[in-house]
Amino acid sequence: MPGLWKLVPEIGRLMLLERVVDNRDHARIGRDREVVLAGVFDSGAQLAGVLDYVRMARLDGCMQIDSGEVKATLYLRRGVYLSGRTNLRGDRLGEVLVWAGMITSAQLDELVEDLSDGARLGNMMVTRGRLTTAQVYEGLRRQAEDIVYSVLRLDHGSYYMTAPLDMTAVPAMLRLDLKGLLMEGVRRLDEAGPSGTDHELRQRKPIPGDRLPADAAERIFDTYNEALRKLFGSVDSGASASLLGELIGFIENNEAYAELFSGVEVMTDGTLGIEVLENVHQLRGDRLATLQLGLNEMLFFLMFAAGDALDPKVEQVLQWRVAEVLEGLPGAG
Repeated sequence: MPGLWKLVPEIGRLMLLERVVDNRDHARIGRDREVVLAGVFDSGAQLAGVLDYVRMARLDGCMQIDSGEVKATLYLRRGVYLSGRTNLRGDRLGEVLVWAGMITSAQLDELVEDLSDGARLGNMMVTRGRLTTAQVYEGLRRQAEDIVYSVLRLDHGSYYMTAPLDMTAVPAMLRLDLKGLLMEGVRRLDEAGPSGTDHELRQRKPIPGDRLPADAAERIFDTYNEALRKLFGSVDSGASASLLGELIGFIENNEAYAELFSGVEVMTDGTLGIEVLENVHQLRGDRLATLQLGLNEMLFFLMFAAGDALDPKVEQVLQWRVAEVLEGLPGAG
């Protein structure tokens, strides 16, 4: 690819070239930047150790992390974590706000469609009255925290840090406690087990109905429907059509949860009809536990049926987000 490139010191057997966007960018900061730290890692714990060193040494700079398909950038000022970016869809601000229940998917689609080049999504939400400044800050903070947790889940890769930090490139000036984030990230790694996920839905017991709020059934139903919508939206049209047939077959032929799925309509976007909630009221025993188990079994079946058509990273994000919403229900903790 033609253009202006900058050589970054070799890491092991890997030679790194950093693309300089254009001559103006090169003239402004390219000539003065230097690599102050570089290396490889083969576990999230190792990467956490590197970031903790950056914190204790109070380094300024832009930390680039590369693990094949996953790319991340962390911005640090004197060891303080300002904000970050990744190429994971689940780490985008809009997705974070949707999963946190602060906006709907429809509202996000509307805002993104109107977003002009150079405009910031958070600013648009405030000017249009969708969210307050405080709510946007909360969303940005959650996004920045999730980015750290995401990179600590990587099991291999390389990193390099350039300085000085170009402050105009920093997405948001949040100034978060990196030490606390690393401690929480490592704790999640310790609890993740061999699957590498800190939210393993398959192994989780349902939350007892007597510990959930009165509207728990609706909120659980909406959470899984949102996961279905995102799952179907993440595969191409051919795979989506095939997957829709698999879902209909699961709904019609599942004996273990026949009462829960009786007469349930499947929408073209993969979501389930309101008949699920009507069926819940007719169930015996812990109705909410049956709802959680049935919807969870359905979600895992679809992930299996999707096979290679579903990006493993998308699969992980779906699991994490569903588990986080369930854990966030009042009384579920």
